[in-house]
Amino acid sequence: MASFVCQSYRLRTCVPLWLLVLSFLPFPLADGQQGTLEQFNFSLSVREDAPNGTLVGEVRGTQFSPPYAKWMPQATDNRTINSFSVDVQTGRIITKGELDREEQDHHTIIISTSFVSPKLVIVDIKVLDVNDITPTFPNSVQNFNISESAPSTYKIPLGSVRDEDLGENTTQKVEILSGNEDNDFVLQIKSSSNVDKILDLVVNTYQLDYERTSVYNLVIRATDGGGKYSQMQVNINVIDQNDNEPIFNTSKYSAKITENVTVGTSIIQVHATDIDSGDNGRIIYSIDHRSDPEEYFTINATTGWVRVNKPLDYETHDRFSLTLEARDNGATPQMGTAALDIIVENINEQPANISLQFLPKFTNGHVPEGTSKGTLLAMIDVDDPDIDVSSDVEVSLYNSDGYFTLKKVQSQLGLYVDLELDRESIASFEMTLQVTDTGNPPLRANKVFKVIIDDINDNPPVFKKSEYAAEVEETVAVGTEVLKVSAFDNDTGINARITYQIQDGTQHMGWFAVDSSTGVITTRSTMDCELSSQPVLVIQATDGGDPPRVGSAQVTISVRDVNNKEPEFETSFYSIKIAENRRVGDCILT
Repeated sequence: MASFVCQSYRLRTCVPLWLLVLSFLPFPLADGQQGTLEQFNFSLSVREDAPNGTLVGEVRGTQFSPPYAKWMPQATDNRTINSFSVDVQTGRIITKGELDREEQDHHTIIISTSFVSPKLVIVDIKVLDVNDITPTFPNSVQNFNISESAPSTYKIPLGSVRDEDLGENTTQKVEILSGNEDNDFVLQIKSSSNVDKILDLVVNTYQLDYERTSVYNLVIRATDGGGKYSQMQVNINVIDQNDNEPIFNTSKYSAKITENVTVGTSIIQVHATDIDSGDNGRIIYSIDHRSDPEEYFTINATTGWVRVNKPLDYETHDRFSLTLEARDNGATPQMGTAALDIIVENINEQPANISLQFLPKFTNGHVPEGTSKGTLLAMIDVDDPDIDVSSDVEVSLYNSDGYFTLKKVQSQLGLYVDLELDRESIASFEMTLQVTDTGNPPLRANKVFKVIIDDINDNPPVFKKSEYAAEVEETVAVGTEVLKVSAFDNDTGINARITYQIQDGTQHMGWFAVDSSTGVITTRSTMDCELSSQPVLVIQATDGGDPPRVGSAQVTISVRDVNNKEPEFETSFYSIKIAENRRVGDCILT
């Protein structure tokens, strides 16, 4: 009798089919048989994605063939009954329901060959795997905390990834897809079954560093042989350890202060950083009192400002060398140090003395306009009892508008003209000499002085108009005002005092007169339109400079005619002779 091999999948229990056959066999045995039935095994296979109506196979062998008496659904399970149909006439087995290898990978169908001498054909249908399952993580996101001091090979269990497909269709590769740029972690993968792989995340570096990377966001991907994949995000928070000491931003600070600085004055602010976090990175500042036993200075524990704590005396201490400390607040504090050199300077008590002396020809600062560039105007002496004025003072000139400059003249300074002076542009300069010494603090001395630009006669009088015009009747009385001309002179004083006159040689100048001071033109005698209807005068304006400068303008005066003449014959007696034969209309006399 053929034997039956029972297989078990997915924790399912398979009962030997011959027991099922004996339990459910509904007909008696033929005479002479010993209470057993002859059985034959027959195997078929079908893909789990086979659609309804797919032919699985035809049950036919050397010792059995269709038609068959019946198939025995009572000897199998409901899933098989719902998944296949059997045509006992042809022996053909056809799918009629959805198959799922992951739910049931083998189905058993029992067929009876006849009713008289029955034989049993036990058909085993193997469901073939297709890649219809995606690898699955138990959680799509996992969060972990790990100390930055965790040793290499430290493991973080991530659970398993499951893919119930078989062979190449199950999980083939598990990898860290992103977030592991420094390769601080590796995956350890172990197979626990055909469908499960156990994952451990292992520290792959000598030591994690919170200050370099405080958070990892790893993406882990599992991929099967058919390219299906799923991903899990693993977030790792690195817990800081107090593994860094505070570091000052420079190893040595320096400051200068004067001996008269007041108590409580802030001198310098120091700064240290600790790349640890939380209390491990919170810094407290202090001064090593072995470097300042008399406590001349204090430091703010939080801000790092160093302040004067006692009055200073240059003659007692002109220099301090302090050791500054920065401690963190870790459980086991770490400390960094830096040096601070403080130089105490003697105070500068008096500003410089400034003396300015104009040269004799520029007494009291009077300088003629037109004085050429490079002319020396005054000598300047600087005296400072505290310092060497030959090298330790700075002399500046303000408000000169570029017209004046300072130059060294042996051991003194000279005030020089640097641009041509023009009184009409700027009549005076009020300048300031400032001397700044190099004491601490620097002291400044100022001397204010004035340079007055004296006028020279460098501008001629200018009439407000170059041409004037007026009109007057020829019969007006002598002394009648005809017109007023006006000129101005940009100079000052006598150089701007103007005198008016009619230029000699002007036609009919005897008819008119001009007031030398006011420029008023009046009639001087009777005029005659018949002699000149538009006499033209040239008026000159002369300033009082030496030599004088002259300007002129043209005045045209229209003389209006008045009917003050009676007709006159050329002679008082005319006498002519005329021939008797002259025609009527002939001219005989003009």
